[in-house]
Amino acid sequence: MATKKEIFNQAMALCKEHKAPEALVKALTAILEPKKGGQVVDIESIVKRDAKGEIAQIKCRLSGKFLPANSDNFFTDKNSKLNGLYPVSKAADKIRKAAIQAFKASKEAITMDVLDGKIAPAEGKAKLAELQKSVDNIDYSAVTSK
Repeated sequence: MATKKEIFNQAMALCKEHKAPEALVKALTAILEPKKGGQVVDIESIVKRDAKGEIAQIKCRLSGKFLPANSDNFFTDKNSKLNGLYPVSKAADKIRKAAIQAFKASKEAITMDVLDGKIAPAEGKAKLAELQKSVDNIDYSAVTSK
């Protein structure tokens, strides 16, 4: 399988060979050109510092709440620039995992009800759509610091 860079180079070679219009080359470049990997985050927007300039609090990526920067609240990550902590709190991660587990169980139950003829397929689809909304809007209000 070809890499993204190889695919991009092949596409550009074909454009040159067939004298493709400039607009097409730009459009293909925008779609196929390999991007730099990794997520770029402004660290100062997700931390609060103490008087000494040390990171005192980190904003949880899931809940959006600032929590004390310690391993009681956050998972450790040796590659992190946030005092070696990953910016997802343990409490928010626990809530997210419980919601996903409940979603999977409910989805399976709805599917079985449709297959067993207990509910109509249209009703099953409606219930699944409602269930998806609950997973998309997980309530993280219970996240607190330890």
